[in-house]
Amino acid sequence: MNFSKEVFINHLEKLSNEIGVSGHEDNISRILSKKFSEQELVIKRDALGGIYASTVDFTAKTTKKRVLICGHMDEVGFIAREILANGLVKVKNVGGIVNESLFGIRVCFYGKGKKVGVFTAVPA
Repeated sequence: MNFSKEVFINHLEKLSNEIGVSGHEDNISRILSKKFSEQELVIKRDALGGIYASTVDFTAKTTKKRVLICGHMDEVGFIAREILANGLVKVKNVGGIVNESLFGIRVCFYGKGKKVGVFTAVPA
């Protein structure tokens, strides 16, 4: 399995920009499965949607060193709870995040088309 630095960075960029909110990681799983298949890796899935790929039989005894690369497929997301008359949207988070870190952060809404917004707050 050979990856150039550029190919690896492009692949990580594609994965990082894909939507993968907790409970809806299908897009990420599809991209990884395709890439693993292209590399002729053995792919396994678990009941929770996790995906595993390997080049070796991990049940076999060996003295050779092995490398494990792992990561999460999901990300924090938000559910729109209410759209106010002034256009602001009240949201509830899916996944853990500190609310104070959100102010001024861009957010994309998906549904009927894609809308972009910014997190704001009412002054104390």
